[in-house]
Amino acid sequence: MFVFVCIILNNCTKPISKEDSITHNNLPDKIHQAILEIETDDSIELAIEVLFFIDNEKIVFKDSCILGEIAFLRAVKIYYLNGEESYLDYALNGLKLSEDCNDFKLKAQLNNLIGIFYYKKRDYITAEKYLKKSVFFGEQTLDKSFVIDTYYTLCHLYIAMLKWEELKGVAKKAITDINTSGMKPKRLKFFYIYWAKAQYFTGEYISAHKNLKRALVETKKIDTLEYRNIESYKEEDYKVYRNIYINYSQLYKIEKKFELALRYRERADSLLFFFNKLDTRKKMTFLEIEKSLKDEVILIKNQQIFNQKIIVVGSILFVLMSVCSIYRIYTSSKKLKIALHQKEVLNGQVENNLNQLKITHKELGVKKNKIEYLLKLNEQSIFTKTLKISTYKDAVNNVMSIISELIDTNDKVGVNKLMPINIALRNIISEEEIWEDFKIDFEKNRPNFFKKLLNIHPALSITEQKHCAYIVINLRSKEVATILNLSPRSVETIRYRIKKKLKLKTITLFDYLNKL
Repeated sequence: MFVFVCIILNNCTKPISKEDSITHNNLPDKIHQAILEIETDDSIELAIEVLFFIDNEKIVFKDSCILGEIAFLRAVKIYYLNGEESYLDYALNGLKLSEDCNDFKLKAQLNNLIGIFYYKKRDYITAEKYLKKSVFFGEQTLDKSFVIDTYYTLCHLYIAMLKWEELKGVAKKAITDINTSGMKPKRLKFFYIYWAKAQYFTGEYISAHKNLKRALVETKKIDTLEYRNIESYKEEDYKVYRNIYINYSQLYKIEKKFELALRYRERADSLLFFFNKLDTRKKMTFLEIEKSLKDEVILIKNQQIFNQKIIVVGSILFVLMSVCSIYRIYTSSKKLKIALHQKEVLNGQVENNLNQLKITHKELGVKKNKIEYLLKLNEQSIFTKTLKISTYKDAVNNVMSIISELIDTNDKVGVNKLMPINIALRNIISEEEIWEDFKIDFEKNRPNFFKKLLNIHPALSITEQKHCAYIVINLRSKEVATILNLSPRSVETIRYRIKKKLKLKTITLFDYLNKL
């Protein structure tokens, strides 16, 4: 880190050409350019120059969006150069300033920076909240590089939280975005490694091997001739190889292939010692891991010997258990015979019950026929009553006609005496009472018939309702004509009008009314 800082400060002290120099006029553009270089090249050189110019010239901005960008640059500067975690205040202030801006890139970067802070503090819940916000804003931009870095941080977070399903989802999404947009191809190998890690912890060993192989392929793509002499790229590639080997070691360990696990662990450690980047304590830790892998290999061999002994003992136990099983089978066969006998008895009882049910069914059929016969008689009774009422009505009408003639001729019988008789006879012949009596008798067989009919066709008159009832009890036109003192043709006409009123085309009146 010290060497990195020295290189940056050395570059900053170099004279800047006039066309590249920062001025008051181009300062906003330089701020944007500095943010872009941080995101695309992980370079903060221009950011340091911009902040130095702002502080030296004591420039004050009023635009909250630009202030938010400057706060982000200050936070990144502290994060990269000093490695301190005091950048949080700048990042939070920048996020607050950018609330009213439509700069989704800036919001994505700030939320990612805050998420990294809480991740290092091991406040994983808060870190996840800010990183998800960063993903949300990053996905709103066309430049996917702003969201790919957040995916990178999220992967580290889910590894720490042991959330393997979430890790798989983020890694796959990142790989898709990189392949689609072509941005940050150097990150691709890392996401294949993270995806593989999630897979072998969830039992997807074959897929884990495939993704580690893809990570190796992507690493070899970067390790080309143009980068071979650049020490930083060479060192980064070897670190990636070491990461891949460590994951291979863990995968083979989970698969209980301890010899392969040990081999890949030794490869990883050889790269570590090649760069001499860890202190003695870390080296001892890796040696202890290697020793534990060797111990597990020895343990497996001992376990195989122990298993052979177990097989011998198990064979003896198997013979003893076989003898016991034969005895149990013998005793069970006796019990089975008893159970079969009981089953035969139960089957006989079931057969008797079935025969009894058949007899009961026949009796119910006879009762059903009797009920249908009684219903038929009841319908005939209604018809008979209707005929009697009709006859009674005709007789009374005749009497009324005679009385009316006497009244008209003004014979010896006093008009005053005949008038009350006429009124009394009219009261006896009440169409409403006859209709209500008929409805009561009719609905004994067809409950709520008229209610259902009127609910569907409320416009039907009483005369039409009567005809509907006559149709339901299957009275012919001649029979209805006799009851109503009409001609059969008039009855047919009324029925035609009812059918037209009910809008029936493909079904007969009898079938339609019979369903109510």
